[in-house]
Parts: sequence; C-alpha cells; structure tokens
Amino acid sequence: MDDCLPRPRPVTEDPPLILSIAEVADDGGFPVGTVVGEIDDALVVGRDPSADVRIDHPTVSRRHVRLRRVDELVEIENLSRHGTTFVNRQPLAPGSSTTARPEALHVQVGAYLLRVELPEITMRFDRLIVPDDAPNDDVILEVEFVGRSGRVKWSGAEVHLSPLPMQVLGVLADSAGEIVSRFTIQEALDPDAVHFPNVDQNVHHVRTALRAQLEEHPDAAGRLRIALAAFAPDQAAKLGTVDEHQLARRTIRTHRGRGYQLALRTHDVRVIRR
Repeated sequence: MDDCLPRPRPVTEDPPLILSIAEVADDGGFPVGTVVGEIDDALVVGRDPSADVRIDHPTVSRRHVRLRRVDELVEIENLSRHGTTFVNRQPLAPGSSTTARPEALHVQVGAYLLRVELPEITMRFDRLIVPDDAPNDDVILEVEFVGRSGRVKWSGAEVHLSPLPMQVLGVLADSAGEIVSRFTIQEALDPDAVHFPNVDQNVHHVRTALRAQLEEHPDAAGRLRIALAAFAPDQAAKLGTVDEHQLARRTIRTHRGRGYQLALRTHDVRVIRR
C-alpha cells in the first residue's frame, strides 16, 4: 500500500479543518486566501496529480507533506526528501513528523505558507442558514422609497444615504443576486440624462455607509455574514476573517466589465415604493 495515501479513520461528526493559502513567496499557483482543501481525516499536499491538494510548483515535492487529524491535534509528516518544510517557523526534518494544535497552525511547503483554520464560522453558518424555500420576514436589507428619497435599513439598523446612492442601492436590490450593468443602473437613475451620474462613485458611498453601520453594530455584521454565506456557501469559511471594509465589498460585488451585484438572496431583501 502506498504509504503516502490518507489513512482511513472512522467517520465522525467533527467538521473538517480548513486549509488555505496564507502567503506565497513566488508568483504562480493559488492567490493568497484561497481555500485549497479540508482536513477531515488526512490529506497529502504535493505536486503529483494524485495528491489531495496539488500545488504545481518547482519548490514543492511530488508528495511533500501529509496533514492528519489526531484527536484534537494535527499531525504534520514531512514526506519530502529535499523540499522545504516548516511548521510554525520550525524546520521539520525529512521523514519526521510532529503534532500541533490547529489554532494558528502554519505549514510552509516550498514557496507556499499554508494555514490551518478551525471551522467554527462554517459550523455556525451551517446551523443558521435559512433554506431557500423557508419564509423570512426578518430581512437583511430594506429600502423604502418615498418619491426619489426614503430610508435604508441593514439588519434593522438605519443607514443614512443621500438620494443618489440610495437609488443605486435600490436598483441593485430590485435585482438581488444578479449582476446589473453600469448602463442599466444609469438608465434607471435618469434615462433622459445627458451626463450620467458616476455609478462607481455612488457604489463607493453605499459601501462606506454600510461599513460604518457594521462597525457600529457588530450584531448586524454577524447577521450579514450569515446571509452572505447562504448566498455563496463556498465562501462561508472566509467570511469570519474579513473586516467590515471587505464585508461591505463582498456584499456589493464588482464584476469587472460587467457591473455590480448585491450578493443576497431575494427573500433577504425588501424594496418598498410609496
């Protein structure tokens, strides 16, 4: 039997640990922050196509390192004879292994610094996500128009916006979850305008106001993280580590050359026009 293959372990209810790229010392491969794998039992990181996490880079050996869960610890085994391997900045000799707690665990594999993260945020999202077919009267975003002005509420807390940024947000809210082009937004704001308003600038104003609200109301930030994870479950593990600035940008996403997207499900948004 190939000694580098993951060892079988009885299936448990413990959620997998998250393995991501913390730093790259050379160009190529994965960008920083990319989630590259989940440690449920064990996984092998290496350049070989059969590796559980493949990093095709000359500084990475074909089978470089194996990460395995052992009770509440992670066992790190250096499978490489020549490649660089460090565990929390300490060198790990070829053929040897060590154990460490998963909190703040970093493993350097060649030019890549890997981070092991606890799955607490993912677990919380899994418990609190509302199914798509479930009713939801407690919306994340409410935009109420009275003429061309009105009010905006994020997670129940009012956000102060001037009329133009509020109208931009209203257009995105009308098409929640969809990418809306800049031209469509401009047309909705004033179809007869000779000089269209700057959509990018007004989106920036919306994000700035949202960030200020999130900084002032941490509970609102928590609810927004849950809603964003429900919209894009593959991003759930990253949402627990981003600050309010990045949270605002992930809520109103930029799609270069295509437009903007309000990253919420339709039943998380309510638009009222009086």
